Amino acid sequence: MLQSTHHRRTASALIALASLLAACESTEKILPPVVAQTPLSLDPTDAWEVVRWWSNGSEMIRFDENGAYALFGSMNRYHAPIEVGRWSKESYARLQLEPYQARRVEYVRVGAERLDGRIALRRPPLAPFFAISRPPVVAEDALVGRWLGDAVEIDIRPDGRFRIARRVVEASALTAIARHEGAWRLDGTRLLLEPDGLGIERLVVDVAEDEDGLRLQLGPALLVQQPTEP
Repeated sequence: MLQSTHHRRTASALIALASLLAACESTEKILPPVVAQTPLSLDPTDAWEVVRWWSNGSEMIRFDENGAYALFGSMNRYHAPIEVGRWSKESYARLQLEPYQARRVEYVRVGAERLDGRIALRRPPLAPFFAISRPPVVAEDALVGRWLGDAVEIDIRPDGRFRIARRVVEASALTAIARHEGAWRLDGTRLLLEPDGLGIERLVVDVAEDEDGLRLQLGPALLVQQPTEP
């Protein structure tokens, strides 16, 4: 009799335990899983423009609409870039750079994020880049424009190119025009003009400043900058 009662109590306890476990399992199925909420550094709905100038205060990057980019090792856009190549947008927060000078196919991933409320680009190992309206003003900017002299005309372009037209008075009293184009750069107080044609020597133009402004001196020819059209 006692043994039968013991068996009944054991069975009842097992049934209660099974019911409790089933209830727990049912509750676990009903409750939604706990998901860790990690805020994104850049909202996918943020609208931002890649094609523009970016700077970290020491270097600059220019992204062009045609898919080209140029990385400058200083804040002077007239200096030769230290890296050029093509860029593409991998995702809403990542760019892919393909340098031209790489010996093999090599990509550099540039991440986009929001820092202090501004869109920033991270191009390892450089500091973050932020968008700027235009590169800072440098000495070369003052030379860009059209310069006229008695026998020479020089057009200095902001893309690092120049065009020079020189009038040569011949014995027949006719005026011949010699035109050349090429690349220019500023070296201290000298403007160096490198013509494209073979066998044409570099032209060295002295840059001076007086009370009337800048002047260019090419041999005996004195050139004055012309006012820019509005």
